[in-house]
Amino acid sequence: MKFTKWVQGLNRSIWLGVALSGGLSLTACSQVATVEEKPSAPSESKLSPQLLSQEALESAQHAQQVFQVLAAELMVEKGYPADAFNVMFPLAAETREPELAKRAFELSMTTYDEQAIAQAAALWAEVAPQEPAAWRVAYFMSLRQNQLPLALEQWQTYRQYSDATLEEDLLLAAQRLSRSAPNDAIKGFFARLQQESPEVWQAYYGLGLLYSVWQQPDGAIAQLEKAVQVLQQADKASDDAQQDAVQQIYQLLSKVYLQLDNPQPGLKGLAGYLKQFPQDWLVQERMARLEVKAERYKAAEKRYQAILKSNSEATTSRLSLALLQIEMQKYSQAAKNLQLVVKQPAYESVGYYYLGVLSQQQNLSEQAYDYFEKVKVAPYAVDAKLHQSEIVFSSKGLDAALAVLDSVKMDDDESRVKVYRAKAIFYRASDRYADAIDLFDKALTIQPDNASLLFSKAALLYEEKRYLEYEQTMQKVVALLPDEVEALNALGYFYVEQNVKLDEAAVLLNKALALAPNNYYVLDSVGWLAYRQQRYADAEEYLQQAVAIEADVEVVMHLIAVKWVLNKRAEAEKLWRQYRSQFADDSRYQSLMPTFQKQLGK
Repeated sequence: MKFTKWVQGLNRSIWLGVALSGGLSLTACSQVATVEEKPSAPSESKLSPQLLSQEALESAQHAQQVFQVLAAELMVEKGYPADAFNVMFPLAAETREPELAKRAFELSMTTYDEQAIAQAAALWAEVAPQEPAAWRVAYFMSLRQNQLPLALEQWQTYRQYSDATLEEDLLLAAQRLSRSAPNDAIKGFFARLQQESPEVWQAYYGLGLLYSVWQQPDGAIAQLEKAVQVLQQADKASDDAQQDAVQQIYQLLSKVYLQLDNPQPGLKGLAGYLKQFPQDWLVQERMARLEVKAERYKAAEKRYQAILKSNSEATTSRLSLALLQIEMQKYSQAAKNLQLVVKQPAYESVGYYYLGVLSQQQNLSEQAYDYFEKVKVAPYAVDAKLHQSEIVFSSKGLDAALAVLDSVKMDDDESRVKVYRAKAIFYRASDRYADAIDLFDKALTIQPDNASLLFSKAALLYEEKRYLEYEQTMQKVVALLPDEVEALNALGYFYVEQNVKLDEAAVLLNKALALAPNNYYVLDSVGWLAYRQQRYADAEEYLQQAVAIEADVEVVMHLIAVKWVLNKRAEAEKLWRQYRSQFADDSRYQSLMPTFQKQLGK
């Protein structure tokens, strides 16, 4: 009699009930295996195992195994499934019973140990060679472990026994693998399937789905566009089925386009599809978001209005339309849409929050405060308090604003950082720089690599003339954001201003200039660096470009200084007079030319 059939003969629920009540023991379990033996003579009560009959030995072994099964299930009932796996897997490996192997795999999933899961999956496939689920799990785990050749073998075996179509299995594979980290095996797996079945659009869609989940939009777009091409070339599908497939691809494609920094590929890529399928409101909504990203506000507004005309209950689109109308300064229309948004319970807090923002932008402070008071749900509740503190600071001062912030329930680190930052801003506005720095330090204790906090702290350190700390802080910002133009310029210009480490300044500022060649303050910094290096002609060229873009007082003063040192003193004086009235309140500017003339003895 096979072990599994014998175990299945037990009333498992009864024995688990005994186990949970504390009555299960090895002796009790042995009593279940009703081995028909003749009563032993007293002198034979301690017979050695080798003197027992073969049937008795097998039955005793089965009893021990039943106990192990029940013990493992008891562990599951008690909330220790990973411990249950450690009992069940060796038993399944010993008995090679398919049902136990399947159960061992189920328990392995609770361990979150990929090696354990892979071992259990391999055992299940080995002892149940015609079980498609076992081979599906096996190839899936091999791919997760970056074992492409083995995964392909297991995939082929799985396909022999799978009742699903190839198309269905490809989509299932992509969906399950989307929870895995990207690796070469997964990419190679779909590449091989594309080679073997180039006419199957799901092979391209599947890899496109994975790239989208992995936040690799360029790869996703290439695969999904290929899926569209393959689908359009296919003759097998009915018109309805093909339309459904096209819709499925473009709904994912529209999501991927939103991952790009540049909205133009999405605007171009979705235009033709929406002409053919104008009723696909999900893609219409994403197209509107792309239009907002491209600052094509009128087109986006019209699209959102069309969505709402089709479905007045599309609250997310209504909220997006309201925010767009705030940006377009269509305040009355935005307010009407937000009043509709707040009628939906799930959107009440976000609706009131933006009604507060809208009122604050219109300088309706009391109304804004009242709207913010109605915001109760995180994360908007904390942000609403920050806005209220801003309103109070303007009317009642620092202490009142701090009191509002002290009322915030800081249940998480994100909330704490927001409150510390807000307090620091108010302290800075009150010229209490040291207190502001202390609060930024508290926030940085929670988020030590928050570049925005570091940048804000650095500005205060500069004001306090704590230059060494400023330099160290800005070096960390640049390390965190190596392509951030403002950070590169801030540190580079600091070196120029202090007339130190000019070689390092050149590296920082040249990189900033390469990233932002038309940025006036970067041009100013590069020009002033050239001045420090006595490359006056270069300095004049950069500074004239900067002034042409933005006649900032600092930039104009730098250009005047360079022209003066180049002995272009008439040009310098003319330039100074040109902007004298514009910078009438700047004492440094007003005294600049008299200082130069005094140096000449005039």
